Amino acid sequence: MNWNRTYRPQTIKELHLERVRAELEQILQSGSMPQVLLFAGPKGTGKTSAARILGAVVNTPNNKASVNASFFGQGTHTPFLDETESDLAHAIFTGNSFVVRELDAASNRGIDEIRQLKETAHLPPSHGMVSVFILDEAHMLTTEAFNALLKLLEEPPSYTLFVLATTEPHKIPGTITSRARTIQFQKATTAEITAALKRVLHAESISFEDEAISTIARSADGSFRDAITLAQSLVQGNTLTTQMVDAHTHISRAVVQTCIEAIITTDASAVTTLFATLRQTGASEQQFHQALVEFLHTELLACIQGKSGESEYSQEVLLFLLNHFNDTTLVSTTALPFLGLELAALSLITRAEKKRGGSGGGSRAGQLSKKKETKAKPPTTQTKTVTPKDEVKPSQGVVSAAPTHHESGDYNLVSKHWDSVVTAVAEENTTLAALLRSSTPEASESMLILKVYYQFHQEQIMQPKFSTIVQDALNQVAGGAIAFSCQVEQPLETDNVVEVDLGSQLSQVQAALA
Repeated sequence: MNWNRTYRPQTIKELHLERVRAELEQILQSGSMPQVLLFAGPKGTGKTSAARILGAVVNTPNNKASVNASFFGQGTHTPFLDETESDLAHAIFTGNSFVVRELDAASNRGIDEIRQLKETAHLPPSHGMVSVFILDEAHMLTTEAFNALLKLLEEPPSYTLFVLATTEPHKIPGTITSRARTIQFQKATTAEITAALKRVLHAESISFEDEAISTIARSADGSFRDAITLAQSLVQGNTLTTQMVDAHTHISRAVVQTCIEAIITTDASAVTTLFATLRQTGASEQQFHQALVEFLHTELLACIQGKSGESEYSQEVLLFLLNHFNDTTLVSTTALPFLGLELAALSLITRAEKKRGGSGGGSRAGQLSKKKETKAKPPTTQTKTVTPKDEVKPSQGVVSAAPTHHESGDYNLVSKHWDSVVTAVAEENTTLAALLRSSTPEASESMLILKVYYQFHQEQIMQPKFSTIVQDALNQVAGGAIAFSCQVEQPLETDNVVEVDLGSQLSQVQAALA
């Protein structure tokens, strides 16, 4: 049994999107049904369900007077009743009635299919009162098909109702949208999805934990269909627990808290271990990022609303972390998942280490900083220019690349317009851009030095396939060829770092973020 089909809403009042429900109820109350409707919004938000419900409403015997007034101009307009309990309505919901027809425009997108639709639409319904035509994924129609459809929608037969459903309304021609009443569907909120899940689980006599439902709702990305499908797949016996959900998503509240506490305690080793585990378990980078931001936001709201004892962290710390991680560019689309998020976490730790002057306070992060400090050497003594015959040795403190063009570029322009370099690289490789974003460029007369904090970052940047991308971006911004090197060293002392005092939020807090 498919829960999505079994528990599909069958009345307007059962729709879980509050704004859509209110707008459709207003149409019913007006007693005037538009003959052309456009349902626009993301997948899984109830567009087709709502269209079927309207098809059942206008064919319910108790709405005959409203149909006569709205569609045929006979009598006074009276409100439509939100009733769908007739035999015909049951046939509509099970897909066994020709009075409501669904056309998948993605696979029936040509002019011939629309011509066939026009012929069918001009035939009065064999049963019921109104023929309803639902065009799913309407934006997939060809230009010729849209032109043919326009002629039908300009003067639709009085006994017809057309509902166009689309996930990409911007692809629907203006000549079509101007003749339709648009209902905007939006991604469902966590609360709306939670309500829908509870309704289904109660009907199935499934016992569940509230946190499990909340986790599913957050991971569904606003889709009722995806949330219900996931819940059904995770139920074991008659139970749905948080542990079952976490085992599927690999992302629990505890994982998010582990990440935050590792940052606060400046434990770089814990951060890298956490992200390595997430990669190995196949966790979703987008879900982790969403869970991290939502956790910080929820904790921040608890602090702002004065709910004492509900958050382990101060408002100042939460606001700082939320500002730092609320960046969609941190989610990479390359072969190394989580790199952007990992770099963002490590950059906070290096800031904290800098603010403490490298003392480390006994933390593992401090010990790592000391080790790097003893190994770092001035770039002028270890710079090596790489020619096609040279071999790149990642173990060196500084690795350099020679320019491939002859016209000399302006090194100062690169430092001045570093953001332009990062943007140019991001067009080719977003992960490489994240590495450059965490580096510091320093220009001299004959060399641009990219200072990074970890040898791994140096090794990645100086790989031939990546260094070529960097070189091209540098040449573009500099207006000519320049040489660059990559150096591993301690964070530089700067005066313009934002300081956030973490106080003693946790017993492990030893430092302040900067």
